[in-house]
Amino acid sequence: MCWIEASYRLTVYEALYESIHETEGLYLDKYLSFESRYDSLLGLALAKYVTGNPFAVLCHDEKGKPYIREASGELSITHSSGIAAAAWSEWKIGIDLEKNFRKTDVERLAAADLFGAEGKAISLSEWTALWTKLEAYVKMLGSGFLEDPELVIAEITKSKNKKENNLFFYTVPFKENMTLSICSEKAARYTIQELSEEELVNNQLLFKTSQSFFD
Repeated sequence: MCWIEASYRLTVYEALYESIHETEGLYLDKYLSFESRYDSLLGLALAKYVTGNPFAVLCHDEKGKPYIREASGELSITHSSGIAAAAWSEWKIGIDLEKNFRKTDVERLAAADLFGAEGKAISLSEWTALWTKLEAYVKMLGSGFLEDPELVIAEITKSKNKKENNLFFYTVPFKENMTLSICSEKAARYTIQELSEEELVNNQLLFKTSQSFFD
C-alpha cells in the first residue's frame, strides 16, 4: 500500500496526465474542480505504481469499483483532505482514509442513527474509526452503499481490529489528524509506503521513455 500528499501543482498534474489512457482521461474529466481531478489522478497513478504496471489501464465496474484491466488482483483507492492512497492485493481488499470527525460530523451521523446504540456511546475518534471501517468494508465488497445498510453496519460492529467471519479489519491513526482503515479477506502484515509526487512522476516518465525507446 502506498500514499502520497497532493501539492496541487499544475506541472505535476500535466506530467501525470500525459501518461494516462484516453478512457482514464474521460473519467477524470467528470470531476468539476481541479482539486478533485488532481486527487483522482494521484489515486490513478498510485494504482499503477502498486500494481507495478505503469501502462495498465484503470477501469471501474458498474458499481464504481476500480480494477486494472490487464491484471488479476484486487485494487482499492481512497483520497481525502489532500491525501491519496492505493492498495493492491491477491485477495479482496478495501481501504478508506478520513480526516478525524468533528463534533458537527458526529451529530449529523448520530441523527441518522446509523450505528444504533453503539454510535451513541463512543468518542469522536471511535466514530471516525467506525466510519472508515464501514467505507473500507463496502469498498472491499465492491457494492458501495448499494448494499443493505443494516447488514453492512452489523458486520462492521462485530469486529474490533481482528479477523472475524472471514474478514480482517485494521484501523490506525494516520498522520496528525486522520484515520486509516483496511478491510480484507485475509489477515496480513501491511506495509504503508509514502511516496513523493516527484517519485511518482519520475516513475511514469522512466517507463514512458523505456517504452518509446523499445518501440
